[in-house]
Amino acid sequence: MSLDMYSEIILDHFKNPHNFGRLEGADAHAMDYNPSCGDEVELFLKVKDGKIFDVKFMGRGCAISQASASMLTDAIKGMKASDVSKLDGKFVTNLLGVEFSPMRLKCAHLSVGVLKLASLNIKE
Repeated sequence: MSLDMYSEIILDHFKNPHNFGRLEGADAHAMDYNPSCGDEVELFLKVKDGKIFDVKFMGRGCAISQASASMLTDAIKGMKASDVSKLDGKFVTNLLGVEFSPMRLKCAHLSVGVLKLASLNIKE
């Protein structure tokens, strides 16, 4: 895909985020922010039979941070809860499909950092 195509996908997830909102009765929850730019991401996870049954996020910030959260929530639905803690920044960068400067990588990786925090609270 071309860079323009990936940029369109990022902008679409930013303007029309998937899985946006609070998730009542979440089994795990975490939030964090990027102090260098103010981006915020908060994740809510529901686990059923050892798998991510439902996930939602709330947040504010740049298109990259919010699109990465939207794309990450799509990607982890149905994933084994034990596997989400193993995901890293490269996983999200691959979802976004674009290379970023080091400063923008922090924006892209914020959501997976929050996911790692939330995964510490998952009880299977």
